[in-house]
Amino acid sequence: MSRAPAADRYEQRRKKLLESEVQLRPRNSRGVFETVLAYPNCYQVGMSSLGFQQVLLQLGNWPETICERAFLPEPDELNWRKRTGKPMVTLESGRSIRSCDLLGFSIAYEPDYVNALEMMRLSGIAPLSSDRDDKWPIVLAGGLCVTANPMPLSRFFDAMVIGESEPTLGPLLDTIKSMGSQGAGKKRILRLLADLPGVYVPQLHGFSTPKATIMRQWASAEAIGASSCIQASSSALGDMIMVEISRGCPYSCRFCLAGYAYLPYREGRLEDFSETLAGLPRGSRLGFVACSPDSHPLFPEMVELARSGGHDVSIGSQRAEDPLQLKKDGFEETTLTIAPEAGSDGLRRVIGKSLRNEAILRTVEAATGKVSRIRLYFIYGFPFETDEDRESIVQLVRQIREKTDLPLSLSLNPFVPKPWTAFQWTAMADLKDLRRWRDDLSRDFRRIPGVEFRFLGVHEAHIQALLARGDSRSAEALIYRLDGDSWSTAFARAGIAFDWVFSPLRPAQPFEWDFINMGFGHTRLARELGMAAAANCARLKPSDRQQVPSQVEVESSAFC
Repeated sequence: MSRAPAADRYEQRRKKLLESEVQLRPRNSRGVFETVLAYPNCYQVGMSSLGFQQVLLQLGNWPETICERAFLPEPDELNWRKRTGKPMVTLESGRSIRSCDLLGFSIAYEPDYVNALEMMRLSGIAPLSSDRDDKWPIVLAGGLCVTANPMPLSRFFDAMVIGESEPTLGPLLDTIKSMGSQGAGKKRILRLLADLPGVYVPQLHGFSTPKATIMRQWASAEAIGASSCIQASSSALGDMIMVEISRGCPYSCRFCLAGYAYLPYREGRLEDFSETLAGLPRGSRLGFVACSPDSHPLFPEMVELARSGGHDVSIGSQRAEDPLQLKKDGFEETTLTIAPEAGSDGLRRVIGKSLRNEAILRTVEAATGKVSRIRLYFIYGFPFETDEDRESIVQLVRQIREKTDLPLSLSLNPFVPKPWTAFQWTAMADLKDLRRWRDDLSRDFRRIPGVEFRFLGVHEAHIQALLARGDSRSAEALIYRLDGDSWSTAFARAGIAFDWVFSPLRPAQPFEWDFINMGFGHTRLARELGMAAAANCARLKPSDRQQVPSQVEVESSAFC
């Protein structure tokens, strides 16, 4: 029997994904303003993002507006589209993503930058905004990494949303729709968008070191409480329905971009949560979405309310400060997830994470018999990290193994300095050291029974660091990479030293993204870096204080 043509197979795949979905909240089926929301990664990842689904609902419910989705295809389909020149298509109708008025990209991770450009180019949209002139659609970008540092992508997008979408998207849509209906050209519309709060228009504000100030936007506390609008059983989360219970983080981990970029911390209200539950199918599997779910003061009441409505509950990562949380809340979970980040209490004080090994061990002990697996997240290569700190990761895993016989899954990533964090000036550890530390940790983990572990590739982390703190020259590197160059060749051709992220920067170092007003400044971040150095000195013996890693450009003598 001959195989069906590739076009037919991929069309069937698209329809099968649609058929597997359950629409939880309605969206407009008709409208004169056509939008496409694109996620530059696969469907499984995109539909697991509550932020993506929330923007989809905003677009799909705006007056006279319809919204379709688009995702990066699976590798076989992507290669076929490259060979045949077939454009990227929307999930809902299967038409080209170019056939719309507004094409928005939701970009959460630096590795997806090239994917977004690939989706544009294959659809007949010139990646560089200067090459598109007055041609439609307007191409928009938003997301966490876009908010933190839009400069590597500034030459590709007509406009970029800085901050959260709730206060920004409505005025932006109304402006485009109103002016477009009057026959205004794209350039005139962009001039009006440039006046809106939280909208960065690179062609007008400038591609590098803009003189204008763009204020990051954030939603009011009353807007907190987003939930899935589509139950996507083929996503990475399966049939789980995501429900936001808070936004931002009440803690100040000095390495965490989300903790800073989603300030201020806001908590969802119990009455809004109850209303959300009332609109969900009984017996749903719910995922509580928050940086620290169990830090919500009404968390026990929310769990009980969900369970009394016949729902199963998953809360993601726990802080493990209260080892009885599982028992007293009647919480049932297949996997207990904890993010110790470091293995020692001392290094956690340095990085600003208020979590202790004693609490972790008590929680693990209390969870035995209630969960089927424990997942732990660690980062290695932190600023101020010592050999003893990395050894403490192994020691903590051994202690956890002594407390439980449950399977342990470990995820370990190299530290990547991110903009708008206290560690934005620190260096990434040398790749040779990272590989050596990875190999040492792997060897030790293999000696502990029942432990699975996964490391993010060192090379991938290096590229992420280059893009996270990259300037507008990174656009050239992205184009060269899109054209098939290796990353090292692409950055070299763009005139960017491949190893610059391995050297620390002074806290007074200016950045191209300084034109963004995040609601807090570099002075606060520099103070936090100084506090980290002081905490490090406090934990070290006098004889060890001169061995502060060269990742940090801080005079340790000022704090010791």
